[in-house]
Amino acid sequence: MKQIVLLLLLSIAFQFSVSGQSALSKLKEKKLQSSSSAAKPKHENKKKGLSNHMRPDNVENDAVSGGFNTLSSGNEAAAIDQFDDYSDSDPDAAYGLGLAYYLDGQTDNAVQALNGAVELDAANTDAYYLLGVIYAEQGDYEKSSEALIQLLEIDPADADAWYLLGFLLYHSGYEDEARECLAAVLEIDPEYPDATY
Repeated sequence: MKQIVLLLLLSIAFQFSVSGQSALSKLKEKKLQSSSSAAKPKHENKKKGLSNHMRPDNVENDAVSGGFNTLSSGNEAAAIDQFDDYSDSDPDAAYGLGLAYYLDGQTDNAVQALNGAVELDAANTDAYYLLGVIYAEQGDYEKSSEALIQLLEIDPADADAWYLLGFLLYHSGYEDEARECLAAVLEIDPEYPDATY
């Protein structure tokens, strides 16, 4: 069983109050368990957990935008071809390529493309989220939490990242901290599905 010390945010502009303390500051130095036998988030419909991360907000390249349209129609193979042409220089294309690979079940290729996306744009929150999802599904809570923390440093109002981090904490035995993450989720979005879990 692998242990990790979470390195969390030193300064953050946006803080969530839970009993007078920010949820992130209370999570400092918690150890998460990574194990192949640990509970893993599963999505019967992989798009379910990604609904807020299926397409970047502002895709500037029309060909890359077309790739996201192709992907949303369910044609991962064609989308992979479309994104691959631009993925070396366009962070949206690199993210789209990673997403298409993930939805096509090619997780190793997805991780490689997503790492390329964050190399091109270190603020690519969608790529960090999907990396967090992939690593969590593989049972690697260390890498998953690292990706989610990087995302939350950029966008502390990402309810999906808070929810997944809460899942990881819960299944690592930190139930109080997991509740704090879920409280942050509900503060961001009171209608968030399953946040009362």
